[in-house]
Amino acid sequence: MSKQKWTNLINLSNIDVSLNDISLSYNYLCYDINLEIKKKDKENINIIITSKPQFDEVYHLLIHYQLLVNGKPIHVVMDDFWNGGECELINCLYNNVMIENLKFELEMVEIKSSQNLKEKSSLRNFQITVGGEAFFVNINQLEEYGGALFKAVDSKVKEGKTGCEFNDLLPSEFRILMDALFTYNSLNINRRNYLSLLYIASTLKSNILLRSLEGFLISSQEVHPIRKLEHAVSYRMARLADSIVRSYENNKVKMLEDLHRYMEQNNETLEEQHPMILQIFDIGNNHVIIN
Repeated sequence: MSKQKWTNLINLSNIDVSLNDISLSYNYLCYDINLEIKKKDKENINIIITSKPQFDEVYHLLIHYQLLVNGKPIHVVMDDFWNGGECELINCLYNNVMIENLKFELEMVEIKSSQNLKEKSSLRNFQITVGGEAFFVNINQLEEYGGALFKAVDSKVKEGKTGCEFNDLLPSEFRILMDALFTYNSLNINRRNYLSLLYIASTLKSNILLRSLEGFLISSQEVHPIRKLEHAVSYRMARLADSIVRSYENNKVKMLEDLHRYMEQNNETLEEQHPMILQIFDIGNNHVIIN
């Protein structure tokens, strides 16, 4: 696992919001990064960080970032995606109206340039219509991912047609798929779209996309190990399951602690866990997990 190479954007010392709120703005790669620190009550403050593009057309970014208070990371976000729109990055509470030091750090993973799939080009010359919305795709690129979508398109191509309707996905799901596969110069999987893509890839039986999503989950530092196991079981991701099991190095205590913490965070019980996850953790009916 590679170490993050953080760039420090915000570094504030001796913050006191007992009397006045704080509102500041910073620049990062054609985005305005806005910081607000507001007093919520006598003991708590609200820290809000948002991003907003400075121009109508900006590069889209795959990015990591973290908020540190008094040297301790209190909010870490990995594989976020800024798509040229305004979005909230962090909104969290802190239980003190005074802060000795606050930092906001970023690591730019990839700059992505987009292309307009609504416009036909020499390579993107097959039109797919979903819910009245049309997209032009490169058939050779589509073939790389296979599945039901390519089969539907390929059958029309063999009939000599240059377009088709596709109704296996909702329009919103199809837009997510197009943005992930073809809008950018590389495959775009991130924390904002991977859950939708798992369902979409499974629905379309696109094994290549599922394997790419499996790789994303294996390398993700943000998704909880138990959540990863749930995905591994649901979408038959053997490599993902194996990577999680090996990461525990046969430490049964750590495995049970993580499972208990995960259930507590999600207000779940042992009976609600998938039988295969319990089997992986070697938990039988006679087990009781207590706090």
